[in-house]
Amino acid sequence: MPAFPRRDIDAASWVAGAVVTHLDATSPTVSATCWSSSRQLNEIAFTFFTSVAGDHHLDVNDLREQATSSPADLFDHARGLLAPHTSANLERMAAMIEAETRLVFHRSLVSAARTTESTSPVERPVDVVIPYRSTPDNPLRARNLVAVLSALQHQTAQHGAYRITVVEESDAPTVPTNPQMPLDNYIHVPYTGPFNRALAMNRGAQQAADGSILCLLDGDILPDEEFILRNAARVSQDPSHLHLPYSDMFCLLPADSATMASDGYRPGREHNGYLITHPVGGCVWITRESFVSAGGFDENFKGWGGEDRDFADRADKVAPIRRHPELLTHLFHERPVMPSSRKEIMAAAGKTFEGEE
Repeated sequence: MPAFPRRDIDAASWVAGAVVTHLDATSPTVSATCWSSSRQLNEIAFTFFTSVAGDHHLDVNDLREQATSSPADLFDHARGLLAPHTSANLERMAAMIEAETRLVFHRSLVSAARTTESTSPVERPVDVVIPYRSTPDNPLRARNLVAVLSALQHQTAQHGAYRITVVEESDAPTVPTNPQMPLDNYIHVPYTGPFNRALAMNRGAQQAADGSILCLLDGDILPDEEFILRNAARVSQDPSHLHLPYSDMFCLLPADSATMASDGYRPGREHNGYLITHPVGGCVWITRESFVSAGGFDENFKGWGGEDRDFADRADKVAPIRRHPELLTHLFHERPVMPSSRKEIMAAAGKTFEGEE
């Protein structure tokens, strides 16, 4: 029975989550672009919260300090003040946040849930491609990759049905020397410039067998035990689509990430983090044929961001995107400084951006 963090969120929790996001000084580091596009709405949510809290003598500086040092405690506090004031205004505020925000604090309970989808044996071979780079100032990336590879070794799908490839960009190989990283195929790209995730994805996809299903998986996304079986069945049953096996990405806080990386999914355990709503990266399932038809990833994207959305926009024309109602669990790691503007990201790759920030 697979276990997932739950996305069930009531109205008071949506508003409390937006309040924490607005006040937590570290929240922009989760995703600068999502924080920037959500900033105004989260500020509105905070104003709404203070009007509801009324005479509870809220000190903004104290709230900011608590949001950064203990966001889960502030979330509980804010939700506790909001929940008794069930009203049409609270419901409307929550509905607006759910529909429009891109970044919101979330507390989730891991629940055991039997899948209702087909879990018949994998019909087509699956190539899992994981782009990877770890540096001395980024040690958590290695920890996360160990956790991801371990989870992939403990799947309900038969091991012969899928193959794991890690593509490492570095001056010297590190993965083969780590016995905690079992995999089927390793590709080393001798490259030390800004991480070119698009290049790593393309190298991994090139070595996949004709007729295979590609799972393009970041090295910090933790799979559950039915991850391969469930998603391979989806693509086999509907190969004309690009499948995103999630509605939102659940970015765990550092302590929660350490627990999850060590113990995996444990039903009944609660975790804290930030939801990035409706992203297009982190994990993509697509046939190799559709990947090639879409032209693969654009290797002009270097550093952080942009390549996933660019690929999804092109792939959508040959394999329309289909989302599935799950959370994608992201393990914390050190992050580089991220641009807060998508226009800036696209311009760096020689492209224009005409959508909303």
